[in-house]
Amino acid sequence: MDAVGPDPRDPEGGGGPGSADPAASDPSVSEPSSAADEGPTTEVVPAASATDSPPPVPVDTDAAVATEVVEPPPVQIATVDRPAGPRRVKGPVAALVAVIGAVAIGAVAYVGYSLNQDLASTRTTLATTQDDLGSTRTTVDETTAKVATTKRDLATATKQQADLDAQVTDLSAQVATQTECVVLQRAALAELVRISELQTQNFNRTAVGSAWDTAEKRRADGITVALDEFYKAYSAAFQGSTGTAKGHADKGRDAQAKIADAEQRLVAELKLVDSKAGEIQTAIDALETKLKTTEATCAGVAP
Repeated sequence: MDAVGPDPRDPEGGGGPGSADPAASDPSVSEPSSAADEGPTTEVVPAASATDSPPPVPVDTDAAVATEVVEPPPVQIATVDRPAGPRRVKGPVAALVAVIGAVAIGAVAYVGYSLNQDLASTRTTLATTQDDLGSTRTTVDETTAKVATTKRDLATATKQQADLDAQVTDLSAQVATQTECVVLQRAALAELVRISELQTQNFNRTAVGSAWDTAEKRRADGITVALDEFYKAYSAAFQGSTGTAKGHADKGRDAQAKIADAEQRLVAELKLVDSKAGEIQTAIDALETKLKTTEATCAGVAP
């Protein structure tokens, strides 16, 4: 609709914009003054600048892209009361309207071109991203396979480690048993050696050169001397030589005293031998008990 009102030349009371005025020879139509023509009859609101692009529209990359129909911004023309007389649209106004329309169309074309360029760039980026995603998925699949293989290897190694730990535990127990067996055997051997030494020492108490042997020799010598002296004393007394007999008798009594002392020494040595023999027997009994324990401990030890 024309903002300046209907054309009086239209039979229905209205005309299109830019219609010509009636003939100048019509005397009934008065020519408006030049001041009215040059005065401010219309006011044009500036349209949006062609360089100000609208905000970008989100692009759905999975659906088909349709070209957006951009309507030119409306041009609002303020109206004012004009002086009475026929309406006339001047050339500058029509030219301004044409320029505004051209600018709006150019802006729409620029926006459409810019959107097409952005869409092409987005499609290229999306294709590259999809390629990268495919490569990444392949890498993830390979990594997943490697992780699965590593887990299987880890499970196998863990089982082997458990088996080895069990073997180590068993061997440690065997080593501990063997060690205890060796300790008991060494202790038994040491005790056996000690008992053997005690038996040797006890045997040597009655051996040649021992105190018992010396006492036994003194007792034997005393017996011999006593017998000789008493025989001589009896012979002298039989012959009537009492003095000589008395001398031999005294020597016989001295020999008896030596015999008695030697017998006391012999008794003491024999008591010592018997005492040590008892100790040895006690040690032998204890050793037998230890040997039984050693045998039981070493029974499970592999040869």
